[in-house]
Amino acid sequence: MNNTCSHKVMSDLEFSLNFADIGQVDLKTMLARYGIIHIRSVVSETNIRYFHKVISAALKSALKTNGITVPAAENDIDRLYNKLFSDASVTDFWKFAPKTLAKNTLVFHRLLCEPGIMKVAEELIGHDSFQLNWDQNLFRVDRPNEDFAAFEWHQDHPYILLSKSAVSVWSPLTDVTREMGPLKFVPGSHQGQFHPIIIQNTPSSENGNYQSKTSKHRYITLADRADLEK
Repeated sequence: MNNTCSHKVMSDLEFSLNFADIGQVDLKTMLARYGIIHIRSVVSETNIRYFHKVISAALKSALKTNGITVPAAENDIDRLYNKLFSDASVTDFWKFAPKTLAKNTLVFHRLLCEPGIMKVAEELIGHDSFQLNWDQNLFRVDRPNEDFAAFEWHQDHPYILLSKSAVSVWSPLTDVTREMGPLKFVPGSHQGQFHPIIIQNTPSSENGNYQSKTSKHRYITLADRADLEK
């Protein structure tokens, strides 16, 4: 939910299950207890494969525009995206553009409206009349060792400020290993207090900077973050 603390490993505990088994548990009770539900295979393999196809084609086009050649059979979106950073001549615009393009594609909208996600949201919220807050739907790409995009401990609520009945969904679109630093939650942290935050205004000189555009969290930090580490 909106005020669950999260960080950039999740173990299979009582809040973890397969999508095929959601009818055997009370999802609302589970969410109320843990503040997080880990459901495997909610997004269909068909939609994920289609997303990879569309985005890999877009990345190849961006690379070709910048004079970077890749094998025709190369379709790994992580490797293709990283190639944009391997050539010093590629500007920040082209490094940022794939994220914008991916978020504005119809395939991204299809993923957001995945029937499995809608089914879970309906059970949790109690009805099927949803509002899709488009500007709060983030398409995130974390490259290795990008310190400016480091995902610190935080509570979702100050970032998205949605209604009390809102449900936040995180869905990886590529395989994520423990070594990559996956999302980490603190089960039950939603039952505690809202932690005070510090908001830092973006310097005007950074308005056109690629890093500032992709790192909103750099300007919202927990005031008591050091105390939370324990």
